[in-house]
Formats: sequence, C-alpha cells, structure tokens
Amino acid sequence: MPGVLSVLLSSVAFRTGLSEQKVKLYTALAGLMGLAVYFLRSRGLKRGKMVYKFVWDRSTSNAGDLVGECLKQHGVKFVYTLCGGHVSPILVGSKKAGIRVIDVRHEATAAFAAEATSRLTGVPGVCVVTAGPGLTNTLTAIKNAELSQTPLILLGGATSDLLKGRHSLQDIDQMAVFRPHCKFVKHISRVEEILPSLEEAFMQSMSGTPGPVFVEFPIDTLYQESLTRDTVAGMIRGKSLVPRMLRWGVSKIINRIFTGLDRPIPIHAPMEVTFPKHSSSQVAQVVQALKKAKKPMLVLGSQSVCQGPEKMRELVAAVTKLGIPVWLQGMCRGLLGKSHRLYVPSNRNKAFSESDCVLISGVPFDFRTNYGLSIPMGVFIASVNRNLDDLQINRDFKMWTAPSVLVNADPADFLIAVADKYPSALPSTQWDEWIDTCSGYHAERMRKNALTSEVVTDFVNPVKLCMEINNYISDDATLIGDGGDFVATVAYNVNTRKPLGWMTAGLYGTLGAGAGYALAAKLVNPGDEVVLFWGDGSCGYSVMDFDTFRRFETPVVAIDSFLSFSLTDSLNSPPLPPILLSLPSFLVVYLKADLTCTLPF
Repeated sequence: MPGVLSVLLSSVAFRTGLSEQKVKLYTALAGLMGLAVYFLRSRGLKRGKMVYKFVWDRSTSNAGDLVGECLKQHGVKFVYTLCGGHVSPILVGSKKAGIRVIDVRHEATAAFAAEATSRLTGVPGVCVVTAGPGLTNTLTAIKNAELSQTPLILLGGATSDLLKGRHSLQDIDQMAVFRPHCKFVKHISRVEEILPSLEEAFMQSMSGTPGPVFVEFPIDTLYQESLTRDTVAGMIRGKSLVPRMLRWGVSKIINRIFTGLDRPIPIHAPMEVTFPKHSSSQVAQVVQALKKAKKPMLVLGSQSVCQGPEKMRELVAAVTKLGIPVWLQGMCRGLLGKSHRLYVPSNRNKAFSESDCVLISGVPFDFRTNYGLSIPMGVFIASVNRNLDDLQINRDFKMWTAPSVLVNADPADFLIAVADKYPSALPSTQWDEWIDTCSGYHAERMRKNALTSEVVTDFVNPVKLCMEINNYISDDATLIGDGGDFVATVAYNVNTRKPLGWMTAGLYGTLGAGAGYALAAKLVNPGDEVVLFWGDGSCGYSVMDFDTFRRFETPVVAIDSFLSFSLTDSLNSPPLPPILLSLPSFLVVYLKADLTCTLPF
C-alpha cells in the first residue's frame, strides 16, 4: 500500500508540476479539512433525547408508521394533503399516530395551510403531496414560505429509484426543482434514513433564517417490504437466464432499501434549534442611543414573532417597558391589540422623516419600509435580523442612512435583552409628546379615510365597506388578506384584534393563499372567528375549498370584493357591506337592507 501511495503522489506531482513534498503537504491539509468538516457537522447535528424504540415488523410495518411517529414527537397536530398513491402510507401512519389528516382540493392550498399553521403555532406545518405535478403544484406556496421566512415541512412522493429517468409515472427531477427554494432537501434511498432525515429537516427549517425544507420519498421506501418485492418481481417475467439475473439484481437493491431494520429503531425528541446570538456590546449601544433619543421609533416585522406564542408574550412586555411608539407589520400586526397606546397603525414614513433613533426588527429595508429612504442623514439606526443578507440589502440605496448597528440575531431575543438593560429609573412619560404626535399622524389619515368613505360611487365604496365591516367583527377574530387593492384597503380600515390575528402572503405578494390560511386558522383556534378578505382574482384560486371548510366543519366568513360588488349592483341594494358567511352546506349573503339571498353550495 505505501508503494501504491508513493506512485500516486509521484504521478500527481508530475502532472501538476509541484514537488512531491508540496503534494504531500496539500494532501495532508485536505485530509485534515475533511476531518474538521466531518467533526463540525457531527457536532452540529446532535440528535435529541431518545424517547423510545420502534420495533419493525417486516410483515406488517411500513415507513409511514415511522413518519407518523416522528411527526408526533415534533408536536405536529395536522397534516395537509391532497391524497396520492405515492404517499398514502404517510397519511395512514400519521392518522395512526393521532395526527389529523386534512385533505384539500388543491396542493397549493395544502402548502399554504401548512405555512399558516407554522406562523400560528411556532411548530413547522407539514404538507404531504404526491409525486410530479402534485409537488410542482405547491411550488408557489413553497417560494412564499421561503420569502416569508416560515418553517414548512414538504414531504413528497417519487417514483422508485429503480425507474428514475425511465419515463415512469410522474417522474421528474424533483430535487432540482425544489433545491433553489428550500433550505434543506433530502432524497430517501433506505428506510433507515427516514428518521434522521426528518429530524434534521425539522431542525433546519427552524434554525437560522426559518424556511421550507423538502424530503423526497421514493414509493418503494414507503410501502411494506413484501408488497415492494411482489410488485417488482411481477414486472420481470420469464425463466430464462436474463430475467432471473434481473430479479436477482433487483432483489439485492430491495435488500439495501430495507437493511438495518432488524434491530429496534430509536425515536428521538426534536433536535436543538440554533440561530445567531446578539452581543452585550450591541445591546449597550442601543440602550445608550435610546437614553439620548428625543423621537425614537420601533418597527416590528414578522421575524420578531417566529419563535412562537410563548416568546411573543415576553416580546410584548419588552416593547411595553421600552415605551416608544411602535409600527407593526406582517405577522406582528395585532401584537399589542387594537388600541394600545404605543401602537401607531399608519404614517410610518412620516415618522421616519422626523425620528432621531430608529429600531427596525425582523424586517429589511425593502419596499414595505420605502427602502429606508425616508430616514434623514445622521439618524441612529439599529437593524436586527436573523438573516445576514436582509441586514445588508439595499445599503447602496441609502448610503447616507446606513444602519449604525447591524445585529445578526433573533429580533425578539435582542429586544427583550434591550428592555432588560434599559433603566427603569427613566421617566415613563419622557416620550409622551412624541407618541401623541405620531398618533396624530394616524388620526389625520383616518379623517381623510372617513371623508373618502362618504364619496358616492357607482358600486360599493370599498372604504365605507371596510369601516362597516369593522363594526361586525369580534375581538377574537383572525383576519386573512388574499388580494391586492381590496386587501390594502382592508389593512388600513379594519383593525387587527389580537396577536397573530392578521395573515397575508407577505413579500411575495402571492394570490391564492387565502383558503389555506383560513383553514389553518380555524383548525388551530376553532373557537375564534376567521374572516377571509378575498380580492376578485384571488378568490378563483381556492374557492373550491369551501367544500373543505364544510367537510371539516370549519366555518369561515369570506368577503369577496368582486362578488360583493356585483351582487349589490344587481339587487339594487344600498352601498353597504355584504358578507359571505360559509355555513356547513351553503353560503348566505347578508345585505344591509334586510334582503337575504341564499346561494346553494
């Protein structure tokens, strides 16, 4: 062996023109780097505590049982799907594990519902769909989860590895499709890989910048071993030497798929989730800036609540202690309720132009914050984000107002730390005048909206409609926005009632998320009212899932801008809000003039 290595090293030296000594050095360094990567990866993927051991029965068990048990250990309550033969064992196994299987009318709705479940619970939502078009139908929703930085577990079927690239049913290169949009992708080739892969998938989806992950299950890894063997054997017929050799080779491949299952399989608790941490010096810089500030302001984006409801309560206490005016966007809308003294619903850019200290948490300087262009030169800016790219984005747009402090850390943890270090001895009224000024900006905006609501229009005045709807909605309502102009009008004129009480697609501006979001909101909080605001185009993407609402007894109030306008016009009713209310088997349109029109579903 030493002689062989010597010949190889001499050959490399000759071909590269390097001395043998340098080749040996580079080879040793490469080996050390490989060992370091292996060591760091093994440390970073430390598995959770073992809960129990699953005993595999080769005659009755299938991989769906393992998937179901793993999902259960990770706190999954719902699996969203449009059933397909490639993935049926996962659905059966999930149901056996006590997980509710929710089958919808389009795969995109399943993925959007999984995304919404993640946002509302802090536990990654799970979407299970069949191979090929079943998976590609989810692509828009998966991209939305990536851009909204929402953890999501996508489990997809695939053709057998034996038939890859042979024009098998629904066979495409799914890994190539999803790799650009997912944080983590994994192809399962052996049953024993399933649990470690799923455990890592959950951890990866929540660590660092949250996002979607994809695990691909070839059909022969999911079904019972005996069924897989019988199915494959039936495809290769004949008693001559060639068929017999083929059957022998295929048998060896199947042996590999089901290897390692004779010993009990450990089921683990979730792996530790990791994300970047702030430093004490960064906290001190922001505390000092706040002490000096005369007109501070805080902008909270969706990433500020990505750790779930428990951390959210600590965040509310921290924001209240800091006592500076707050603008809320994305999933943070409603964080302080609908009438908190510090909450300013509108005119953020006006406040930007006058503030002397800006804290922006969990949202980048993008179109939603006017790229930061409203902030004057010399203002102290602290930007907090888990995503390093989001901290750096558009700095060339606003070189004169680049952030003074860039904090690559969890926004909620950072603000809680700032509040903890902020001196309680400072007067709680020091920014009262500034808070009143900001509230006055919003009051002026609402006065203009009130005037707009009185304008007589050919159809329903949308501002008047929203103001009237605001009087109907209960304080426990979750509001879903799925549309463009109509939803923008809703956002300014219908108050979000509670924390996690407002959901839209976000940065991607996706149409079609509404039914999935509404379904998840009602399943997660069945006692709360759910109101879905649909634009005229977005309604068409998922209106068929009213059938899903009916089957799973999840009544949702849906208000559609186009249908509302056409109904009020055709019935010559006053320009006041119709409300589409979904009941178990039909829709009812309520009109202000006590005229009721029932539409059979």
